[in-house]
Amino acid sequence: MSAQTDRFVHDRLPPREQQPQMRYDLPELQLPDRLNLVEALFSRAFERGGGDRPMLRSRSLTLTYREASARVDRIAHVLTRDLALVPGNRVLLRGGNSVALSLVWLAVVKAGLIVSDNAFVATPPPLSANRTVKEAVPAAAGVPLMIHSTLVWLLAETGIAGTAVFLGAAWHLFSDALRRRGDPAAVLLLLALCALAVMSLAHEMLYQRAFWLLLGAVLAMPAVVTAGGGRFRR
Repeated sequence: MSAQTDRFVHDRLPPREQQPQMRYDLPELQLPDRLNLVEALFSRAFERGGGDRPMLRSRSLTLTYREASARVDRIAHVLTRDLALVPGNRVLLRGGNSVALSLVWLAVVKAGLIVSDNAFVATPPPLSANRTVKEAVPAAAGVPLMIHSTLVWLLAETGIAGTAVFLGAAWHLFSDALRRRGDPAAVLLLLALCALAVMSLAHEMLYQRAFWLLLGAVLAMPAVVTAGGGRFRR
């Protein structure tokens, strides 16, 4: 039985007869009808004397169960008091594999909210929450959230070799357009590549459909100009 007051997700579940049957026959799985899993996680650790044991660890930070619990409580307070979210509201999270994102995930669940790992936005209200969460939640967590860029994403996901291949391809396009900068199509290609390069410093462009649409358009430009009798040719 859920205590969530926002029934948006619940009202869109399949009929009960189509849902999987959840069985909790084992003695250790005899749980109350209502249970906050995050509260149970921390309380069980404290009851077993594990409050000072490491829970979350990164290269630069290690948090014990007690420290993580305090930060989770602060984030949950921000979500429910400052942002006025109520149980059942959906919170979209986007971030790297970090202590900060883990704390936010736990806080969202503890506050009775529903996590969706996609974008760092909270609802409702969608606009004001989006602007406020990015500032309020990292401060409550006490851990800075990573600022992503395309280069950082490439290094994290593909390593040095994959990043070198991607940058090599980008340099090939740029140098080819630079050699033909007397043609209007080449100038357009140069401007588009420069704009994408600047935007990629503060944003993950590879996830944006507009990036691939624009890239495809500028790559097709030489063929279009050639077919139209223009000067731009490979």
